[in-house]
Parts: sequence; C-alpha cells; structure tokens
Amino acid sequence: MKNTPEGKFIEKNVPEVTDEHMRILLDTMPLACRLWDKEFRVFECNDATVRLFGLKNKQEYFERHFELSPEFQPNGQRSCEKTLELLKRVFEEGRLVFEWMHRTADGEPLPVEVTLVKVAYQDDFAIAGYSRDLREPTALLNAIQDEKGRFITAAHWYESILDAFPLPITVQDIDENFSFINTAAEKAFQVNRRDVIGKPCHRLGLNICNTENCSIACAKKGLMRTYFAYESASYQADIKMMKDLKGEASGYIEVLQDITKLERMASQQEAERARVITEASPVSYMLLDENLTPVDCNGEALRLFNCPDKQRILERYWNCFMPEIQPDGQKSFKKAKALAEKVFTGERSIFEWEHLSAEGEPLLTEVTLTRLVYKKKKFLIVYIYDLGSIKKLEKNIEQLKTEVDKIYYDPLTGIYNRRYFDENLDRVIRLLSRSGGVISLMMIDIDYFKDYNDAYGHGEGDNCLKIIAETLKNAVRRADGFVARYGGEEFVIVLPNADEQGARLIADRILNNVRNRNIPHIHSAAAGFVTVSVGASTRNVKYPHDGDNLVKVADEMLYKSKRNGRNRYTYGTCDR
Repeated sequence: MKNTPEGKFIEKNVPEVTDEHMRILLDTMPLACRLWDKEFRVFECNDATVRLFGLKNKQEYFERHFELSPEFQPNGQRSCEKTLELLKRVFEEGRLVFEWMHRTADGEPLPVEVTLVKVAYQDDFAIAGYSRDLREPTALLNAIQDEKGRFITAAHWYESILDAFPLPITVQDIDENFSFINTAAEKAFQVNRRDVIGKPCHRLGLNICNTENCSIACAKKGLMRTYFAYESASYQADIKMMKDLKGEASGYIEVLQDITKLERMASQQEAERARVITEASPVSYMLLDENLTPVDCNGEALRLFNCPDKQRILERYWNCFMPEIQPDGQKSFKKAKALAEKVFTGERSIFEWEHLSAEGEPLLTEVTLTRLVYKKKKFLIVYIYDLGSIKKLEKNIEQLKTEVDKIYYDPLTGIYNRRYFDENLDRVIRLLSRSGGVISLMMIDIDYFKDYNDAYGHGEGDNCLKIIAETLKNAVRRADGFVARYGGEEFVIVLPNADEQGARLIADRILNNVRNRNIPHIHSAAAGFVTVSVGASTRNVKYPHDGDNLVKVADEMLYKSKRNGRNRYTYGTCDR
C-alpha cells in the first residue's frame, strides 16, 4: 500500500501512531467497547463501558459482565445461549449489528444496539464489540499489587533479609536521612551504601528526590504509592511509615519496583487494541490537522458517507460532504473553525451537525471533538454519530408507548384496567412470597350508580367515574400499590406490604375523600351525594399462589357492606 498514491499520502500526512495517540483515541471513544478472544472471553473494555453500566471500574465489569444481561432476552431466548450464538456467527460472517437488552449495575433495563466485528489481533483474530445506548483508552497501567512485607527496624538482623530482597528498598529516618539501602537499590541508582547512610535524601543528587513525586513527600501527604522516572527507567514506590514502641513516627521504608517493561508491554497492547477498536468502530472517525485539513478516516466513515473512495473523502470533505450553510444559518467551515479553536485549548465539544452523503442527501449527525498533540503539532479527532437511526428509534418508542397505553390503561379514567390487574396480581404475590410478606386487596363499588346514570345521563356518569378514579389514586399514596378499574362502576386496589391496620386506614380515607367530593346524587338511598362501598381483605404470603381467594374474600366483604346499608367498608381476613 506504501507505493500507492493513497499510501504515500497517508505516510506523508498521518502522524506516526504513538502510545499517547492511542491512549487519547481510547479515552475519547464515545461508544462502550469490549474485546473477546477466540474462546469468547472478554479481555478488554474501555471507560465508556464502565459509564454505560454504572460500574465503579473495569474490574467490576470483568467480574460481573454475565450479570449485566437479564436471564432472557425480549424474544424469549436465554441471554447466555444467544451470546454464544452471535459470537460464533461473527467469526463466520465478519460483522453483525443487532439490538440487545442489558441491565445496569442497579438492575435497570438497558437497551443497546450492538455491533460485533471480527478483527485481526496479534497474529490471530478477536471480536470487537460496541454498544450504543438506545435510551439516550482503556486500561490504566496494570501495576503489580504484590503486598510487601513489614520489617522491624529495631532488629539487628534485618539488613541481611532486606539485602536478599530482589527489589530496591530504602529506609529513611524522620528527618529524611538514609539509614539503609539494600543491594538492589545500590545497583539501581548506582550509589554506594557507605556514601549514602546518614545523608539527607535531597542532597544525594538523585533525580527521584528532586521532584514533586518524591516518595517521602508523598508519604507525608498520606499517599502510600507513587510513580517516578529515574534515568531511563520507571519506578513504582510503595511507602510505609514506621513507628517506635510509643507509636510515634520514626521514619519511612519504601519498596521500589522497576515497571519499565510493564509500561512498554502495556503501551504496545494499548496501541494494538486502539488500532483494532478505531478501525472496526461503528462510529465514524476522522483526523484533521490544525488547519482542519482531513488526514485520515476509518472504514465506518466510508459507510456513513456511502463513498468507497477514502481519498475522495479526505480531499473533498469540506466541498462534497458538507453543506455550505448549517441549519442554524452559519457557514459550515467558519462555524467548525470556531469550535475547533475551543477544542484546541483543551475543551471537549459535542454538538449536532449536518453532513452530506456522496449523493448529496442530508445526514443529521452528532459530532464529538477532542484534540491530539503530536510532536508539538495539534490535530483534531472527530467522531461522527449518525442520528438518523436514533430519530427513527425515538419514533418507534413513542408508537410502542401508545400501544402499551391502549393495552393496560382504561381510556375513560386513565387508571389501570382489568387486564393490568389480572396480569400483575400474581406477579406481586410471587415477589412477596420470597420474603414472607403481606398483601391487602380492596373491591370498591359506587353506590346506586345505575340510578345516577338514569338521573343525570351517561355523560355525567362518565365524569363521576373519572372523579372517583382520581380520588382512589390520591387516597392510596403508596409507591408499590396500584388502582385499577375492575369493570363498570367497580374498582380494585392492590396494596403490597399493607397489613390489616394499614388496609383499614386506607379504607377510611377512601370513604371520607369520596364524601368530601360532595357529588350530588338525589336518588341515593345512602346519602344525598355519591358514596362508595368497600370490601377489604388481607393475606400473609408464605408461598406462591394465585390471588383468587384474596379477590373472593374482598368481594364477599363488599357484598356485606352493600347489604348493611352501603357507604361503609367491611374487613375480612383471608386465611385460605
């Protein structure tokens, strides 16, 4: 490729890939990214993955990633089975895009669009996975966490033990004078122990003591670990304050570890993973120089603009793939230059932007801008999100919400309907059975409602039903309870975790609140206004069962309320 015009152009204009370059690419990647090996094991993820699932860190993701999907996907297939099926398919087909239901660390549903791509990785193949949140670089240095032993300074034989230790160790008194350094430290810092003992750390001419990362200075600030560079090596320092028999500070001991090789290995792995993630990313990526001239883009940018010719995009980006004027009336290049100037100062900017496809069709996108400094030159990293699918998804969600409202809500009163009650009562009972809870249920009937309709007409009858439904909702005041229209003038209330006392309290409140609405009813034999009769029942839930007996007892209590004059409640315990 180097001998092709495109290869020569890229070789001339694209900056050499460095660890810093790769780290910024990964850190600024707006999508959650993960990598699987051929054994279908996750071995990498980025910071966006941690943020997406609401986790504390990457390690928590590696430990819990199987928990971050529900047992079953919306199509009824087990998540674990479907995951293996899709990973196998992508090794055969090369690329898959599909929707998936995850859940956050708190258990909240998390619908995402997943793109899986088979990529070359370290002379083999891996799978790069990207998740886009449909509701709205990577790892730091893997420093060795070996626990260092504690050593007693008063023991006359500790020197021989420390000398045998393979890592550099220094001991300093409370005044920061060296009291001991082991053989490994002599070799690492090219000093003689006899020339060091009794002398202050900062007068030895060692670079490690002339920086703000000085180990002892960090220890005094409460930091137990720090990192510093000496000559061409990188070190990790673990510091421990020593105390005398009185419990007072007597000095410091630090264990040093040369992590230069670890840093190089981590940088190489990070660069390789960044290359894989960037090239296979389902988000379009472009690199612009300080003059906003395009110098590189990934394969997704070619798909976004529907242009297989990468060179055409790089050479004619501003002329062919951008309208002259943005929707807000500003000229595209002038607006982009103003945004770039802010980003070059260190800011990160996210905004909506209109592009054009190769055919000249408008493309509504979301753009993320961040800067890259390479060899004292500034570059602009541009991530371009296609918002067309998101707008379509928002429309589909609204349509789905409308359909759900039709299924589970009563169109007249706006509260839940009989279908919702029937499907959710058993679910509530199953949940309560796990902890041995209690549940109360109420059946409510408007007294002499037929006479009300005959006297005032069906229009006023509908208004009366709406008022009673609203009054019942306001009387419940419980986040876990719900009110539903059972049929006609009859309503039902489900109260999880409400015992007899709570049920009686709410029943009294319902009667009083309905009376206080003072809806005239001249043909009521119970009062001169609209009233209701209530039947209530409570049951301890020790094991899963259906709610038929609970409904039956509450209905029997409602019948007793009517028979005894209405405008009252009757309570009965369901012990069957």
